[in-house]
Amino acid sequence: MKKLTTNSAILLLIDIIKKAKRHRDYSRVTKMADTLQKLITGENMDTLMRRFDLRESEEQFKQRKRITMHITGTVSQNLIKPSYEIPRSNGIQRVLQYEGDIEYERLNEFEGILNKFWGDMSMDDYLGDRWIDLAYSDPNSFIVYEWGAFDNKKERALPYPFEVSAHEAIYYRFDNNILKFLVVLNEFEKGAGGIPERVQEQNEGKTVRKRYTIYFEGYAITFDELDDETAEKLPPNIVKEDYKEGAKYIDIKGRTYAIGINDSGLDFIPAIRVGFRRDLATRARTCISPINEAIPILMKTIKANSEFDLTMALHAHPQRLQYLPECEAENCNGGRLPGGDSCLVCKGTGLKQTPTTAQESITLKMPRDKEDIVALDNIVKYVSPVVELAVFQEGYISRLTYWCKEAIYNSMVFTRKEIAETATGANIDLQYFYTALYPMAKAFAKAWGFSVMTISGITDMTKDLTYKYIVNRDFKMKSLNDLYNDLKLVSDSRADSFVKDGIQDDIARIMYTDNPTAYKKYKVMREFYPYSGKSKEEVAMIIATVPPLDFGRILWESYGWIFGELERKYNKSNKNFYDLNRSLQWGAIQKEVEKIIKSREEELPNIREDEKPTE
Repeated sequence: MKKLTTNSAILLLIDIIKKAKRHRDYSRVTKMADTLQKLITGENMDTLMRRFDLRESEEQFKQRKRITMHITGTVSQNLIKPSYEIPRSNGIQRVLQYEGDIEYERLNEFEGILNKFWGDMSMDDYLGDRWIDLAYSDPNSFIVYEWGAFDNKKERALPYPFEVSAHEAIYYRFDNNILKFLVVLNEFEKGAGGIPERVQEQNEGKTVRKRYTIYFEGYAITFDELDDETAEKLPPNIVKEDYKEGAKYIDIKGRTYAIGINDSGLDFIPAIRVGFRRDLATRARTCISPINEAIPILMKTIKANSEFDLTMALHAHPQRLQYLPECEAENCNGGRLPGGDSCLVCKGTGLKQTPTTAQESITLKMPRDKEDIVALDNIVKYVSPVVELAVFQEGYISRLTYWCKEAIYNSMVFTRKEIAETATGANIDLQYFYTALYPMAKAFAKAWGFSVMTISGITDMTKDLTYKYIVNRDFKMKSLNDLYNDLKLVSDSRADSFVKDGIQDDIARIMYTDNPTAYKKYKVMREFYPYSGKSKEEVAMIIATVPPLDFGRILWESYGWIFGELERKYNKSNKNFYDLNRSLQWGAIQKEVEKIIKSREEELPNIREDEKPTE
């Protein structure tokens, strides 16, 4: 496909609006999104229920719908939750740095922009939350990176995410898996909160009913459909369907549209499709949800759970059988009154009414003579129902739930209890579990990289930027207990020090997940530790053999004090020592060590010259 120009893009958009065009898979992806939305949220589930025509009347079907409490939302969330752990996995490395950025000034500025990407939440937070949500519930949706007006002489743009659902992404084109253009339709309702503020500002307060946007390389063009009242106030010489360069308005099939042309300044489209699993039914043109294999099982769960709720409501409680006296209402004859109407007291049954709830009781007058007392078992009898059906239904629903988990993760191990029961088998199952999550982790890394590339391009901060989101092939999400056990194993086996260092880094990454400043401090102190990888015994031997003023020995002895002193020193000048370039950090550490050595030399004038540290 040839590169679109502004004129060719406008003509394409006019044709799409005029003919109400939709991409060839539009019906399939929107139906898929609707189904997933219902299954995952548990909302509007009645539309997924089916009536058994041979045995169930319409009234009975309505009753079953009222009784049913759906569980697909709970089961779906169980399937989705492990994915939220991906960003904090031990098997992921996040690299973001600028070449030559000695004091991390540019990096801190860029991180500040990323931290405002989603309101008061960062780009990483957005991807770790909404991107995962959309990947499951609407895999054919898009995330478009937009930004508001700004003064480029004083400030940088602040990008934000604009989510485009499968319903709104009405037309698009991929060539060799690269997005060539994307057409979005947003419909607005008149009234408070209906029309976005940015749309109103761009149209000088005019009432907009719909917005068509075509995103393509370098530009985004909008066609805003105005309401009739607003359109009547415009000049009468509006072009009709045949666009002329410079025109601000156009008439398409009797509707007036305001034209907006926006230069993005980018050599790519700032939009990414969320889904990553290809749909074989469309020859990989579209995407499916990561829980696609569980959808048939979830649909079976709807029916099974509905029938179980009906069983519990109507048949799982003891049934009361009893003899009743005739209705004592005046003129009641077998439940009928002389005029043929039903008796209002007994409601046409001809029998005296009795309590119908467990909160009420039947009371009888105590006879004067004991011989007149009738055994209560002869008055009322409770018949317990056969519970085998209810037990079968409950077990069937439980099996369906486990089948869902097994279909997605090839594993039924989800709890610590299960892992403890079968350690060997669970270890194999967990490997399947990690393998199942690996493709999503790779897709997450791709979305992260695209986001950084796009945001840096929008803010003009791409130069000298290096960014990577590395997902190791040994993709695992271990807990602290798992890592401590691993550390003990490698220590007992006297494994190489770098193996222990790697495990300790994983432990620190988990411990400081919510405290990046502390993790940064840990990394710096870990890097400059003089006897890294040495055991306590080895360190003790080194200290016993080197001179008292040995550089490494002084650094080891005063390690915590030195870093505390550097923190205080740089804090006074409103700088963070741990944000400095590694060469600057090492230079500052060397100076502190040399100060200590000089101080001790003055205290110990008898030290031999050959014991002094060499340059």
